[in-house]
Amino acid sequence: VKFNPEKCKFMIFSPDHDCTGSINFNDATIHSSKLEIHLGNHIGWTASKHNINRSIKEMYYHTNYLKAMFNSCSSDVVYKLFHTYCMPLYGLQLWDLTDKTIESFYICWRKCIRNLLNLPYCTHNDLLQVIVNDIPADCQIHKRYLKFLHDLSHSDNEVMKMCFKLIKNGSNSPSANSFSLLCSIYDIDKDYFTHQRKNTLISKCRKNVNDHTVATGVFIRELLHIRDFKCERLDH
Repeated sequence: VKFNPEKCKFMIFSPDHDCTGSINFNDATIHSSKLEIHLGNHIGWTASKHNINRSIKEMYYHTNYLKAMFNSCSSDVVYKLFHTYCMPLYGLQLWDLTDKTIESFYICWRKCIRNLLNLPYCTHNDLLQVIVNDIPADCQIHKRYLKFLHDLSHSDNEVMKMCFKLIKNGSNSPSANSFSLLCSIYDIDKDYFTHQRKNTLISKCRKNVNDHTVATGVFIRELLHIRDFKCERLDH
């Protein structure tokens, strides 16, 4: 196999902004780079922030397109389309959930829901998950992340198992930081993680709301249904 040095990248993973270097490869000099795109995702020391910001931009774009093209659909249908096509979570496993940028993603999700369903901008955050009858964005991301980590820990590939071992022991990688955060949020024992069932782990990813919030959210959902189908009166 002949490698083309012009298509090769030499990356340095370091928080030091002055850290530079180069290597000689196939009679060519390859200079260092701190951030590159591979298979549509950024990789590098600051990659998590860039990947999250890219997903935020894509969510806003696809949401605006969805609203323009399917504005006549019911709220239930619109949300299903949004959930399926407008949440760009490809490469989620590269995100560092301890990065403050992740909060901007959750804010974006809430804004898009209010926009699509024509809800007031001041609609309370806790009501949104009841209105759309789904778990909030942070729980959706946590659920996917725990699925990934569980599959990684049970992989037949020895390299994958080693990756999970490094994550569990704290490798200072985005996955290791996210794993520690999730274990803290959902009271998960790292050492017992591989012995738990996947369904048991992901069932922890939910956010409880009080009965008053649930009742209010269900009432709003019914009002949206009446609005969508232009009902003039209730039959019950």
